[in-house]
Amino acid sequence: MAAEAQFYSEIAEQYRQYAAAKDRGEFGNSPQTQSMRVAIEAGVRLYSALADWAEWAQQVPPAKTD
Repeated sequence: MAAEAQFYSEIAEQYRQYAAAKDRGEFGNSPQTQSMRVAIEAGVRLYSALADWAEWAQQVPPAKTD
């Protein structure tokens, strides 16, 4: 789960970097670019949530088998 958390965190950070570049105007201001920013934000939030989940899952006690 630690590897999963790291992977998802890294992907979220990549999306954050794209979002920052868009917010600085590096991709222009066309309607397509505005739509791209919305999609990038979805990626940030999705992968951040998955990273949080993987961190949480590491704290859950393992299931007992009978």
